[in-house]
Amino acid sequence: MIRDFFKHRIKEVVGAYCDGKKIFVVDLRLQKSEPDVAQIVENDEIVDVEYVFEAARPIDRWTVVDADQSAVEAPDADDLMLRAEAIAEKISVVCSTHGWSTAVTTFCLNGSDAVIELDDLSNVPPTEIDGAVRYRVAAAGNFDIDNFLAAYVALDGRTWMEGIEKKSAQIWIDAFRKNDLGLTVLTAQPDGFDVVDEINLNGIELSEGLSKALFAARVAALQTAPNFLADDLKRINGWDFRKFAAAVAAITLIGLSTMFGLDRWQYTRASEALTVEKNALDGLERDRRMMMFIEREREELDGRRRLLAALSKETFPWRSVLIHFGAFHVKGVWLNEIGSAEDQAVELQCEAVSYEAMSEFIKALEADEFFRHEPQIKNSSAARDGSTVKFTVRLPML
Repeated sequence: MIRDFFKHRIKEVVGAYCDGKKIFVVDLRLQKSEPDVAQIVENDEIVDVEYVFEAARPIDRWTVVDADQSAVEAPDADDLMLRAEAIAEKISVVCSTHGWSTAVTTFCLNGSDAVIELDDLSNVPPTEIDGAVRYRVAAAGNFDIDNFLAAYVALDGRTWMEGIEKKSAQIWIDAFRKNDLGLTVLTAQPDGFDVVDEINLNGIELSEGLSKALFAARVAALQTAPNFLADDLKRINGWDFRKFAAAVAAITLIGLSTMFGLDRWQYTRASEALTVEKNALDGLERDRRMMMFIEREREELDGRRRLLAALSKETFPWRSVLIHFGAFHVKGVWLNEIGSAEDQAVELQCEAVSYEAMSEFIKALEADEFFRHEPQIKNSSAARDGSTVKFTVRLPML
């Protein structure tokens, strides 16, 4: 397992995942616990004293502060660059809306975006694990041996191995960097991995998409594996003696060359001014993206209003029907589509979490005085995975 990705301890991580239709984002933060306090009597006065034993102090805990899931316009699935840029832009908008820090951003790939292998490597010596993983992933993905990234993690006695082409990983890095997102983890979630371990959910219920987003954030927060960017991060954050020697030489040269001090000062002032201007332009660019996002949402809302106005002009009482069902709710049931038949009847395409919820929905329609006749169930069927029940209800208006 690869560890120690980060030189400095981080306190906030944003994790994200996209299933093709929705963006799932979680904000994970390190919550510091207050030290335990004991009361003792000293000179007849009660004094509060912090515990001095480390074992008595509460530990800090990574906590899910907030989560968001919202729809995203699905770009061309075959064009990775367009898809990565659309996803990164949506993540940036979500983080800006919530006020989350994007200095440490992580992303969980779909299984189709990476080569994934699972095997028992317990007989392989520890010093040869890296080579065995690269050989196995290269063979599975038909990768050129020098042009792909590999990552792995031990799970339940076996080794979960992943691989991705370097050019694909660079596309994701460039897309996130373009949207001011500090991408530090690029990974894929192993099946059966417990993302809740060592994480406080703070009462937030995880869907499958949020679970994958939390997994990516967890890799950065707990500095675990797998992470395709781990080697680059270790190289960036590690101690580089050559850079240190170059810095010492530069300082010595500056000390001996005081005649150039004024030029250096002017250069520094110019660099600072350029940085200020760049930050201002970056802020304007973020504002522009936010305005474009709001404008798209407004245009969509206006389209829905125009559609409602057009429906209201028809002889069929669409406005009354839509307003009625806007306030008609039954727990565990939602409407996917509302239509009409030639005999002035309303047809509802519905979906329920169970047959019991469907039954409660039918009972509620029978007791509803808005329709003169009893509802009729045209058809019903369970989803392939058995998670929901789809059914059609016919409601005569005359």
